[in-house]
Amino acid sequence: MQTSLKDIFLSVLKYWPRRKRASAVPAQSVAARPPAVPLHLIGAAMGAQVDIDAVRAEMAAWMKATGQGKLTANPEFWRAVALATSAVRELAAAAGAHCGLAQPSETALPRLQLIALLPPEWKGPWRDAASRWLQHQLVSAGWPPGHIERNARRNQHPPQVLTALKHSTEPCLALLLACASQADEGAAALLLADGAQAALLGSGPYPLLQSVAEGREGQVAPTPAPGCALLRDLARQAMPAWPAPATENLPADLSMSTGTGERTAATSPA
Repeated sequence: MQTSLKDIFLSVLKYWPRRKRASAVPAQSVAARPPAVPLHLIGAAMGAQVDIDAVRAEMAAWMKATGQGKLTANPEFWRAVALATSAVRELAAAAGAHCGLAQPSETALPRLQLIALLPPEWKGPWRDAASRWLQHQLVSAGWPPGHIERNARRNQHPPQVLTALKHSTEPCLALLLACASQADEGAAALLLADGAQAALLGSGPYPLLQSVAEGREGQVAPTPAPGCALLRDLARQAMPAWPAPATENLPADLSMSTGTGERTAATSPA
């Protein structure tokens, strides 16, 4: 029997709702992603000239006192650790102004994330010892060890880290550090917070960190110092004491601006 147009129409109509529901699944998955949260830049620091031997002796004494044993490393490692220590100590003092430390009963204390982008060639014991030492700087500034989340995993880069922080459902208070072992590199760090945590750190106003690079897809090419140059440029933009770098030397897709739009240190080309 020849199928009529009416039968064909009814057959399509029968399966149409099922197809419609199936096509709606990807849209629901995308909508489930948390909205991006603006990140405030509480402070930035560059590794200053430090006494490498003094930091090495101080860290060795701390490791011995805490039962971690002796660490054997090359001079490049100790230089990078000394510069990273200088940057972290400066920002640890700013993090120590959090209201939750002075009034723990009135303000919930968030987890302070220490994200250390260390040279990828560093072996496990070096990475562990360096990250624990940097965490110790935050503890010395008043942060309880149980409220510090330490992250020194390999193959992390600022764009991916910033994206994760912006889309996290947890309160954001993070110290992002990058350091390098090369003689012409150093250490740079940023202290970031969402709006609620920024208000608990002081009156501000604090600049907003904006980065088009956070939306990049694909893998970032591995470098000897993942993200160190990037963080260094951002730190320089955020530090009034540093001379403003030439626009052509800055990443074209990164900008620092105040929340009111009063200052823009670098903008994307038209």
